[in-house]
Amino acid sequence: MVMQIALDINLLILAWVLYALLQYCWSGMSKFISILLLPGTLIHVASHYLLAKLLNIKPYVTLSIIPDESHRAGLYTSTNIYRINSWRIGFVAMAPLMISLPMIILLRWILKVAINLGSYAASLIIAWLLISIFVCGLPSLADLGFIASNVIIKHPDTIIALLLLPTIYILGTMAYDNEVAVYGTALYITLVAMASILGEAKKEEIIID
Repeated sequence: MVMQIALDINLLILAWVLYALLQYCWSGMSKFISILLLPGTLIHVASHYLLAKLLNIKPYVTLSIIPDESHRAGLYTSTNIYRINSWRIGFVAMAPLMISLPMIILLRWILKVAINLGSYAASLIIAWLLISIFVCGLPSLADLGFIASNVIIKHPDTIIALLLLPTIYILGTMAYDNEVAVYGTALYITLVAMASILGEAKKEEIIID
């Protein structure tokens, strides 16, 4: 069953959605899942933390690794967040997607190779890691909410670009398959958000000058 979930992109997406909902309505179960899928949770936190350090943003001394009633697993920046350039915060919010998506694609390829070689134990471990990173390593609803409220909504051109999402997905499905369509759509969202963030960074630099 674990390998079946890991190989089915639709089941992975469903698992991510269910976990995101549990973080808001059933903290006890979300804690259990975070522990069960600890590698993905650690990657999520580490991606936030490392990119924050690279962009010179000071995180809290304590990181929330296991979600509770008031905090979702992830990075919580210091109270001076509103004095930091929003493009830097935007990149920190997107960090789990930029780190986890390449790892997911690589692990799915490795899993298929392991299955073809008949290595059941290795396949099971790789499948567990893949599910862990997909469910807990990708951006949380809190991350996506921040990106939507602080980056995307401020740029009408970005909203217009996102209206093409259904077209991107349908074309990907027609040309390849559902898995490639999902990855292509995720990549498109990433590029649109990054273009918006970089555009804002350039605007802020011009204002300062």
